[in-house]
Amino acid sequence: MARQRTGRPSPPHLGPELELAREERRLAAEALDTVLFIITLGIGWLVWFLVEATNGQTPAKRIFGMRVVRSDGSPVGWRYMVLRDIVVKVLVFLVIDQLVFYLVWPDSLWWWTVSMGAWALAAMWCTWDRNVQCLWDKVLRTYVVRTSAP
Repeated sequence: MARQRTGRPSPPHLGPELELAREERRLAAEALDTVLFIITLGIGWLVWFLVEATNGQTPAKRIFGMRVVRSDGSPVGWRYMVLRDIVVKVLVFLVIDQLVFYLVWPDSLWWWTVSMGAWALAAMWCTWDRNVQCLWDKVLRTYVVRTSAP
């Protein structure tokens, strides 16, 4: 098995030419995507996302030199990126999560706090996962790898 810089073995099915992105870069890209979304009121980020999604990237993944690939190492297209980053990451892991916690604590803001904590846990999953995968990567069997140039 090829070793990546974190010292963790890379999954052999990705091939030796692909190196998993480091967890620090992934978390920084997640934070940057959030900031860009807020600054552009979501519209600018969405347009930029749709342009970059054809390469398996979000705006921040493009800046940080990363892209999303399938479990066999093949690139994902824009449809899979929409499924991953909008449907699964936002709708499933954020919106549905908030609705469930709201139903548990309707008269309190605890539902929002716990929901955001659960989403942050799903995002930070890559910091201790052997394959540097967040929970949405596990669900869709994707990996985030480094690109040769940002």
